[in-house]
Amino acid sequence: MHHLLPRDVSPAAALLARAFFSDPLFGHFFPDPAARLGQLEALFAFRLRNELDNAYAPTSALEGLALWQLPRGHKPRLNPAALPRALALALKAGWQPLQRMIHFQRWSMALRDTLVRDPYVYLDMLAVAPAFQRQGFARQLLMPILKMADDLGVPVYLETQNRRNIDIYTHFGFSVVHRTRLPEATVEHYCLYKR
Repeated sequence: MHHLLPRDVSPAAALLARAFFSDPLFGHFFPDPAARLGQLEALFAFRLRNELDNAYAPTSALEGLALWQLPRGHKPRLNPAALPRALALALKAGWQPLQRMIHFQRWSMALRDTLVRDPYVYLDMLAVAPAFQRQGFARQLLMPILKMADDLGVPVYLETQNRRNIDIYTHFGFSVVHRTRLPEATVEHYCLYKR
């Protein structure tokens, strides 16, 4: 596993932007397809800089990326030094998309609190670049997380809004524990859990 370095942020953000371009949740956040790629790159660059300690790729070639949180580290945090970057993100991505994201974050965290209790590992996101899909890179990203959780004796929790992802995660032992629809949207929200 390659722990992301500051120099990896831009290419990793571009990878995530391409991977999540057609994802229903990010389509909800950024409804204009013409602007979405740039908005996603700005969002993911901001997130990676703020959460670099939790970002991993299979190798330094960045075939994919996993962003996860250790037990008891699940509350959103914004380093005060990141405030200028947060303002730059708001200018690049737009205020309405950011409001939709904040609304979603509050809603999903409240839902998560009803479904799982700390300690647990949270798999925030996982993506493999299209050119590297079906080559075992998702497994390379998932297995260390699952082993760490097993060693700690804690479950792993994740959410997806893409129905196609469920088969991938159930293959690794996850079960769907809740399914709902985002408030004021047509996006399905699936909550998965692995003990």
